[in-house]
Amino acid sequence: MDTISDKLALVDINDLPYDPRTARVKEWLESHAAWGFCGHFKDALDDPDYDLKSILCNEHTRKTALRVPVDIEDAIWKGKVVVDDDKFGRLVKRGDPLQFLLNAWITPAASEVERQERSKQQDIQMLHQAFTSPFVGPGLTWLDEALNTYQAMYDQSKHYGKAISILQSSGMGKSRAVAELAKTRYLLSICFRDIKNPEYDPKKGWPPHDTHACRFFCEDAKSFKPKFKGEELAAAFLGALMEVVGEQLSGDTPISPEDFSKIWKVEVPDGSKVSNRELCFEKVRNAAKSKLKLKAVELEANRKGEGELKTGWFGSIYTTLMKEPAKKLVELCGNAPFIIAIDECVELNLGRISMEPQEDISLPALHRMVKACDEYNIWYIFMDTNSGVQYVLPRTGELASSFRLVKAFSPLPAFPYFAFDVMADKAQKPSTPHGALDLAYLKHFGRPVSVFILHTWRVLTKEIVQYWSTLPDHDVLRAAKLKLIGAENFDVRATSQVFAILSSRLLLELGITEAANRLAMTAVGRHMRILTGVTSAEEIMNTCAPSEPMLAIAAASLLVASPSSYKAAINLLVKELILKGLVLERGRQGELLARILLMMARDFAISPDPKTTEARSFVSANHVTTVTLDKFLTALLGDKLGVTHKPKSLHHGLLRWATKHKLNFTHFLQVNDNIHELTPEFLEYCWNRGIALTCAYNQPLFDILIVTYHGDLTQIERSKFGLLVIQVKLRIEAADRGL
Repeated sequence: MDTISDKLALVDINDLPYDPRTARVKEWLESHAAWGFCGHFKDALDDPDYDLKSILCNEHTRKTALRVPVDIEDAIWKGKVVVDDDKFGRLVKRGDPLQFLLNAWITPAASEVERQERSKQQDIQMLHQAFTSPFVGPGLTWLDEALNTYQAMYDQSKHYGKAISILQSSGMGKSRAVAELAKTRYLLSICFRDIKNPEYDPKKGWPPHDTHACRFFCEDAKSFKPKFKGEELAAAFLGALMEVVGEQLSGDTPISPEDFSKIWKVEVPDGSKVSNRELCFEKVRNAAKSKLKLKAVELEANRKGEGELKTGWFGSIYTTLMKEPAKKLVELCGNAPFIIAIDECVELNLGRISMEPQEDISLPALHRMVKACDEYNIWYIFMDTNSGVQYVLPRTGELASSFRLVKAFSPLPAFPYFAFDVMADKAQKPSTPHGALDLAYLKHFGRPVSVFILHTWRVLTKEIVQYWSTLPDHDVLRAAKLKLIGAENFDVRATSQVFAILSSRLLLELGITEAANRLAMTAVGRHMRILTGVTSAEEIMNTCAPSEPMLAIAAASLLVASPSSYKAAINLLVKELILKGLVLERGRQGELLARILLMMARDFAISPDPKTTEARSFVSANHVTTVTLDKFLTALLGDKLGVTHKPKSLHHGLLRWATKHKLNFTHFLQVNDNIHELTPEFLEYCWNRGIALTCAYNQPLFDILIVTYHGDLTQIERSKFGLLVIQVKLRIEAADRGL
């Protein structure tokens, strides 16, 4: 008699209807099948006539809605099912056990508002759990060492304030690294995420915004009569913050950085209680309002003539609102700097960005007050993802926003350095070439990532900060697609989406034009491209698309799903990006065009008929689809392999030989040094990661290498790894279009 595990093994995840509940039910059953079920559940599922596969895969069998009590529903999905409980048993008796689980996924009990609130709290709990999990990788060490470097290099006569701008793509761990740094340095982070929304929305990410800080700048600032300038608002808030922190550090017993961080610890906002962090920020908010009301006359007097570029105006605001609390704070910290981190800093641009002081808070206004506080060892970290460098780094030059100071200063270099592949060591090396095709293995490569997860039927509801590797196998590809294009559906007319998809596979390099820089900003902010450096004087962003298998697979899946969209994407790449100079065509022999052709051949070879107009599937049963070398060559060169003057037996023999060789590359990787030796272990690594190699510019003999495997993919023999060696040459005349 088949066991429950045997029955589950017959259910292919790709056969399930488009309803994430079924995948979750299957996953739950698999996780519990090992220790067995009991009671009514076991009796039903062990019945030889019970067709488990049909129940899961046929959505028409789910007709009877079952009201499931909340405590039972929560117990099910937390993995603590009380299968012997009388109430649970009675419910199962009333209907099919699997149908019971499927209906338990969305409880029709209570009100819709109550259900959404419970779902929101579950999201928040998962976000907090992921954010507070053990920190992995060298990113924290790099940031800590960088702070020492920044302190050593800072020159008050040259630099625009003790401010470090952390700029990087989504999911690289900026907020997480700063939170971890607070355990060893005196550091307080303030989050302005979704600043105008009074309620925290977990779909916006983690950590949540600090409500009282946001309300001070959004609500209190508008209630003052007369209104204060943005610089005065910034100085009052920072001064009040320093006062509150100074009081906390001035006790009889010294407070370590880690103990101080616990006072301001981010807690789960559940509405039932007020966290200590929230009480602290409420105190800061009230103190800032009191400062402004108390010093209103003095500030107004100092403000007269500020439109005439009086350089002392910033100094007078600083002296009035910040100087004394700043002095006390640095005395309490001793030789250690105190660090204030501003998370989602661009949200502070609430009004019109202008060279003149405005009545709304703005990031330039905050930067000016940071510079005014130069005399003390107080440092600032500005963090953001979704905006261009010009919004985060203070502008310099003759008409820069720093012109009200003594002269135009230069910002400190931006910090974009975060670890990659930090979970790769935790991946169990596949024992066979087929194992390397499994998404469960490939998802260990890449970044820590903030991802969308589909958990309710056809509705996008959650954004959870996790590693690719922590995602369920059935969610990871969908999540990668969403993060890559920044939308649910691929719009082939959107230049940024097409660039994101193709650059994750083709090593696209951007030019240095203004249009290319705008595209780079969008790619970093919305489409997972990595920032490698910033030339602040010209505000040029240096970016790249790293080797990240999940994004490459997501890109390939989006492309092959529609042949017409695939064609349109390639046309846009050539006509709008390459020919217009936004994307550089490096190399003298057309290497980029060669990569495009090789990628297209690999994708079109998936189908038994390379010329079909039907959709192809790049992933099947959670595994990357391989192609045989003969199909690849036919898709690339045609049935006759581009050779017309040789006997048919030649290319027929070559194709017969090629049927035994498979290739699986998903994207290209640039090799910077000449290749002198290729070991079987390195070829296996390339196969496992799904990379084809683009050789260094001066590499002799060959330009591109694609790894192949000869034989049964379920058996490994390193001697069977081989290479398709490609030399790229430009033609004097264009090839026949029929090729």
